[in-house]
Amino acid sequence: IMVMPTIAVIGSGIAGSVVAKQLADQGLNVVMAYRQATNEYKAGETLPPNANNLLSRLGITRMLESGEHMRCPGNQSAFGLEALTDVDFIYSPQGLGWHLDRVLFEKQLLAAAKQSGVHQLANCRFLSAERKSKKWLLSFSADDKRSNVKEIYADYVIDASGAERTLVKKLAIPQHRFDQMAARVAVFNVNQTREQQDHRTMIEASKEGWWYSSSAPNSKRIVMFFGHTTDAAFRASGKLEYFAQHLQQTKYIWPKLQNEIQLTNSSNMFSNEHINIENVLTERSAFYTKPAFTSLSTTIQGQGWLAVGDAAMAFDPLSSQGMYIAMQGAEKAAEQIQHLYKNNVLTSEVNVSKYTQWAEKTFQTYMQERQKYYALEQRWPDSVFWQQRAQDTS
Repeated sequence: IMVMPTIAVIGSGIAGSVVAKQLADQGLNVVMAYRQATNEYKAGETLPPNANNLLSRLGITRMLESGEHMRCPGNQSAFGLEALTDVDFIYSPQGLGWHLDRVLFEKQLLAAAKQSGVHQLANCRFLSAERKSKKWLLSFSADDKRSNVKEIYADYVIDASGAERTLVKKLAIPQHRFDQMAARVAVFNVNQTREQQDHRTMIEASKEGWWYSSSAPNSKRIVMFFGHTTDAAFRASGKLEYFAQHLQQTKYIWPKLQNEIQLTNSSNMFSNEHINIENVLTERSAFYTKPAFTSLSTTIQGQGWLAVGDAAMAFDPLSSQGMYIAMQGAEKAAEQIQHLYKNNVLTSEVNVSKYTQWAEKTFQTYMQERQKYYALEQRWPDSVFWQQRAQDTS
């Protein structure tokens, strides 16, 4: 009797759930161990039209059509030019994009993985990984108590732990960070219904950085300010008061938000005497900071392991490719592991594979596009942020 190998997935984000489901659907024994999924709001919620074919292949389209997620009909940008440029997805052969309720989407993917037979261990904190005669011994503490330790023997391990790089870090594999970008994220309640809202995404460059705005399910609008963590303007924007002042100076982002909030006293909303931005922020995760740097782990596949999603490589949000690449990488990783299993070399040392070649090519293409796009903006040559972008992308 042939014993099925055990594949362990660390993490429960988009890449982790997709690769786990793909492998379970192919008949492999898959265990997911992860920290408890959060209910806090998660930014990073838009999928471009080029994701539709992938969503269809992965069998994900159906869950997006459940009604909680929304279609994205296009985008607007004032980047490199003061005028607003429109790109309408209605003419795209790939269809419209998507605005996702990110927390719900991740829960749907987790549920789909479970339905495919993935054994899930929730609320587990990773402790250690050790090679034991061609297997991995993985240790986790349950319920955040180090006294309650769970152990998993696995033939193969997938690091899908995101920016934490749980396993990759334990293996002492360096990460190359290409910049120090971060984002201030504000989530607003708006008074317009889904039908009344403008569902196009918007990008607007400014002297201190660049802004992103998008409508979101449940009558919300997300506004993000991207800057360099060493820049004084970005550091100041960590205070709601200064973030609000910067926001009010935008030419396109602020008027759109103001219109959707429909404040009776909007003209005084950000006056020095009385700042009441709190009144229109959502109650949960209303204003927070998240990393937005470009990174690449120097190795993403080795003996009996590989990394997917942000644990492997993270993209600048300007590319709108983060979730798409996470899912595409999960698909490629599942194909790679299935190939190793079929050829009975699951525990062999692998440095170069179709998966690593795909990742290298994808990252290289992204870096070229990133350089090209940031080079478009020449309006503020004396700005610390734009000088830094020129250095980071050169």
